[in-house]
Amino acid sequence: MSNKTGLQNGVKRLGKYPITEVFEYMDASPGNGVKVRFYGHLMYIRSTRLLNFRVHGITCVKCGSRGVFFAKERHGKDAPHLNLYAFNKRGNPILMTQDHIRPKAKGGTNNLYNLQPMCSDCNRNKGDEWKIGDKWKYLIRRLKDFFVKTNRSMV
Repeated sequence: MSNKTGLQNGVKRLGKYPITEVFEYMDASPGNGVKVRFYGHLMYIRSTRLLNFRVHGITCVKCGSRGVFFAKERHGKDAPHLNLYAFNKRGNPILMTQDHIRPKAKGGTNNLYNLQPMCSDCNRNKGDEWKIGDKWKYLIRRLKDFFVKTNRSMV
């Protein structure tokens, strides 16, 4: 159950940050798998989830809700992490998530070509369905990824 801040029970908000500021930290980060000091906490600033927002945007592909801020949050004693929030049509904050175009339950991976931004409500409603339009999007992204890698190796 979440409260009016959009937080799940047991989650503590440690700060709110503009999207541009988080993206600047991401761009300056030494790479994936490296923790960076972000306002007093060591954290992964280039996780696949955050890169999904950087690469594919901050707008839900289903309903159009647009991320407006990042929040540094901690669940219990876990390490802090960044979450992106939008506001739904009722004006309540809603967590933005990474959706798997080809669901993991149907063989999908965590590669960026298989991810897209989606608000938690739409992601929950989508479940593990994989419609024909999603299949085309997945195939096109796989092909683009292949050609980018092929062109890099030829240079």
